[in-house]
Amino acid sequence: MIYSAALGFACLLAWLITSFFMAEVPLSLVMLLVLLATATATDCWDRKIYNWTTYFGVCFAGVASLIQSLRQTPTSLIATVTFPDYVVGLGVCFAVGLIAQAFTHGGAGDVKLKAAIGALVGFQDGLWIIAWAYLLAGFLAASAIFFRLGPRRTFWTIFAIFRGNGSRLNAQLNQVASSARLPSAIPMAPFLAIAGVIVVFL
Repeated sequence: MIYSAALGFACLLAWLITSFFMAEVPLSLVMLLVLLATATATDCWDRKIYNWTTYFGVCFAGVASLIQSLRQTPTSLIATVTFPDYVVGLGVCFAVGLIAQAFTHGGAGDVKLKAAIGALVGFQDGLWIIAWAYLLAGFLAASAIFFRLGPRRTFWTIFAIFRGNGSRLNAQLNQVASSARLPSAIPMAPFLAIAGVIVVFL
């Protein structure tokens, strides 16, 4: 509870500072930045994305989108999505997160973080953020394998993986990661944060 209150205070403070120095930015987008920064810090430090981060983001998005929907003259200073968009974004990004977890063996925190992103920005931007995050993570992993194994060994390793049986694909990928001295899993929160900035602010 204390951490959620601190997260909310940080969001409000960041919003006030941003509104003072820059053009008016919706509160929900500032919350997205604070949420992604917090998740990145805890994912890199503890390899965990805590519930107090994701649940607070989902609840905040719900209240902000409800206020946005109930106002007679909707303003962009509170939320960028209405309550129906919030519900759809939450559900779609949560489902995509579950499907991705089945293939990547990521943690439950990654799934909840993707749901919170969808709740804050809607399902279209949420899906783009998730897609960009996996592209960036895949590019980093492929680059690391290439530089650790060298071009020739990388080519033959990829050839052997795609020639092999599909049911053994995960074991083969783990074998490649261990031979290249790579970690078996990489934190996804930093890639989601970078993707969030790319999709929403660029």
